[in-house]
Formats: sequence, C-alpha cells, structure tokens
Amino acid sequence: MKFKILCTAILFAGISQFANAQLSAVGIQPKMNFSRHMNIEQTVPLRLARSVEGFLSAPGIDAFVDFNLGDKWKFRAKAGFETKGFVSSYFAYELNERAQKYHYVSNDLNIIRNWGKNKKIQPYNYLGVTSGYLFKDNAKVLAEYQAKIFPNSVSLTYDNYSKFNLGFNLGIGLSFNNVLWLELEYNRDILAPINQTDIKVFNTVYSVNVGINLLKLFQK
Repeated sequence: MKFKILCTAILFAGISQFANAQLSAVGIQPKMNFSRHMNIEQTVPLRLARSVEGFLSAPGIDAFVDFNLGDKWKFRAKAGFETKGFVSSYFAYELNERAQKYHYVSNDLNIIRNWGKNKKIQPYNYLGVTSGYLFKDNAKVLAEYQAKIFPNSVSLTYDNYSKFNLGFNLGIGLSFNNVLWLELEYNRDILAPINQTDIKVFNTVYSVNVGINLLKLFQK
C-alpha cells in the first residue's frame, strides 16, 4: 500500500510540473532486462517471499523525453518494448521450454534528482511508476502441465495471467554531458499478474539502460 501511495504521488507531482517544464532531452534508451517471478504464498510472511526461478535475460528499447523542473530535478516519460519472465527450474519442463517470455508495450514516468555541480559527469537517481500491456507471450507451455505444487501444498497455475501491468521502478545513473548516460534499474509489479487465493506472483526486473540524447546531438 505504501508503494502505491508513493508512486501515485510521484505521478501527480510530475503532471503538476509538466506545464512549466522545459524540454531538455529526446532520444532512445536501449536496455537489457534480467527478470524473474517472485512467488508470495498467502500463508507465508512477506519477508520469506521467494524467487524460485532463474533469471531471464532479454533486450528492450524505449523512446524518452526529459523536461527540466529546476537545477536538480527532471521529469522523464518513456514508452517502448520490453520482455519479462523467467527461466523455469521445474523438472517437468523440457530444457528448450524453460525460458518463459512475456512481451510488453511499456510506459514509464520518472522523477530524476541530479547530484553535484559537475555537468560533464553527473550522478543521479530516480523513482517512478511503470505500466505495460502484454501483447504476446511465449509461456503457453506452462498451462499444459499439472499445476506447480509448493511445499505448503500451494498450487500455482498461469492460466489467468493478467494482460495489464503496473509497477514501480527506482535506479541510479551517470550522465555524460547530458548526451549519453548509463543506468542500473530495479522494478517490481505493484499489481500481481497472477492473483490466486493461496499465492500471488510478481515480476521483478533488474536492468542496465543506456540513454542517448538525440536532441543534444542534433543541436551540435
């Protein structure tokens, strides 16, 4: 609940500042995602939630626009394509079936805080909300097997995987002359794409992002 309130506050703060913001960057952001599912059994404390699957690595790309909100703050909007999922360790699946992929059209809204006075190499961190729509999946094989059984007799199926995604993200980065930057990001679902009575499943994603400010390049 706290995450939902915080992300909603960030969204409205960004929108309220949008009218007075100054465009500072337009470009593309290639990225590499490392994702897996976090399984939260309802009878087990949240601190004991497990990511029992292996990481799936998959490329993605975003287009973005940045708006200055002052000397230290920026608002960034992104839209693009990304792949989430996991590599299953479950013995029932053949080796060539274990990479389970969910392909999304995604949208991000981030608030960025710059640190230091050195504009040539400037560190920053950011926090925001992310949403997406599942337009294709390569995980149909999961529904063909008997439900996955956990030690507490909890069963998990993937038949009703949600088409819509809502989550939060946070990250740190280094900007080089506001032309090129490198980021390390973490994001996790707020709404569970699988929400059963005995278990919930969330996507967790670590990513490496490279930003290219095409607006600054064309202005030179």
